[in-house]
Amino acid sequence: MSKEINENKKFARRKFKMGSFQTIIMIIVLVVVVLVNIVIARMNWSKDMNSDYLYTLSSDTVNYLKTLKDDVTIYYLVEDGHEAQTSTYTKTINIENIINLYDGLGTVKVEKKNPVLYPDFAKKYTSESIMDNDMIVVNNRTQKSEYLSFQGDMIEMTYDTSSGSMEQIPQTLKLESSVTSAIQKVSLENTKKVYVGQGHSMQTLNEDFTDLLSKNGMEKEEFDLTKNTKVPDDCSLLILHSPAADITDNEYTYISKYLKEGGKALFLLNYTAETPNYDKLLKDYGINVQAGYVLDPENYFASYGSGAYMLLTPEVSQDSELTSGLNGKDVLCWYSKGMTSDKNVRSTLTVESVLSTSEKSYSKKISKDDDGTDLEKKEGDQTGPFSVAMTALDKHAENTKGEGHATKIFAIGSVAFMDVPTSYGSTTSIIGTQMAEQYNNRTILVNSLKWLVGDSGDEIRVLNIPDRSLLEETVQLQSGDITFWTTALVVVLPLAMLLCGFLIWNRRRKK
Repeated sequence: MSKEINENKKFARRKFKMGSFQTIIMIIVLVVVVLVNIVIARMNWSKDMNSDYLYTLSSDTVNYLKTLKDDVTIYYLVEDGHEAQTSTYTKTINIENIINLYDGLGTVKVEKKNPVLYPDFAKKYTSESIMDNDMIVVNNRTQKSEYLSFQGDMIEMTYDTSSGSMEQIPQTLKLESSVTSAIQKVSLENTKKVYVGQGHSMQTLNEDFTDLLSKNGMEKEEFDLTKNTKVPDDCSLLILHSPAADITDNEYTYISKYLKEGGKALFLLNYTAETPNYDKLLKDYGINVQAGYVLDPENYFASYGSGAYMLLTPEVSQDSELTSGLNGKDVLCWYSKGMTSDKNVRSTLTVESVLSTSEKSYSKKISKDDDGTDLEKKEGDQTGPFSVAMTALDKHAENTKGEGHATKIFAIGSVAFMDVPTSYGSTTSIIGTQMAEQYNNRTILVNSLKWLVGDSGDEIRVLNIPDRSLLEETVQLQSGDITFWTTALVVVLPLAMLLCGFLIWNRRRKK
């Protein structure tokens, strides 16, 4: 009997020791977890787990802010408790957590102002009615300021058609691109002037490209070629977008003079028109424009049936500054005129291809009877390869005006490089937030702006900051998939677990 009691005491002691050991381990783990959380909170460490890095600033912003010289303050205007924004079918976003990422970067400071407690604060900088999450960016040295409306500048809306109500919901967050742009605008000594050609049925710049110019400190102004006799002296960049009619001799003369004196220009071509004077502007800089439009049986977008050869996905040059930073995504260069370079050019001139077609491509001349359906190669059609985007750099003007005054031209053969036509007769931008995730057209345009205006001796930086989608990511399942997974999870898996349990029970019963 005493032996049994002793055995029970030993068992109790072992059980007590084991329990005590487990309790101590749990206490140690709990203390470690608490200490780690305290350290992380004190060190302000965090990890952005969003797939599109909603709470992380881009490298363009971080690198740019490191170069700032003036002290800049971002005044974040919001009533306490209204920092988070949410809507049906969209992500909840805490604006304060995002804007605080700027605090301490370079010379930037973020200061929160409650408009209820400071109702007159914003009146020093803007006459607009202040709403929650609006911001004011101020250069403390020059007192230049930029007001940003959260609803107007930082959020892009779309319509929710799922319920049939056509309710407007937030689609894209443009906070970072808007704030960083505002910092650059208040920090620049001089704003770049970009003149966009009008007249001769030229295409208009789409909103995404206009927004890109604005957010990089460039002021766009329309410039009617037919009503002027010279390019303005303060022109940093001249853009002529796909004229459907040729420019006049006088217009050619004064634009040519602008280029010879070190002008910068972005020219887009229009395959529907013959424009000898317009083409001569490029010919003067070693770029020969071919008649007609380019078709390429090797590099094309295959979803448009018989007209697909016109929908080009050209090969990208690996040597051009304009193609740096490109990934494996296609570049769309649809409805293009072809270009070739002169073999013999003056010593100050360098001509390079940026995008090119294959050797199977050909340039089809447009005839009066051409209805766009006969795309087969005919006798007289010139054989490729062609360039559908080229650069020309002439350093002649640097000899008299100094470094940074070289003539620079970026010529794009496609009338649809920024917008592509749809089957409904409208156009879709391919350089906006959504399409830029699929194609490299926006990146090439950003690089072209850096190349065209980035060496003129001042501090402007062309930034390519991605916007963030606010739409909830959903998984779409086909009806067959729904049936399969329902059967697997509701029927097959439970039966398998029951069978496994029965086999284990039966094996133990026989022991």
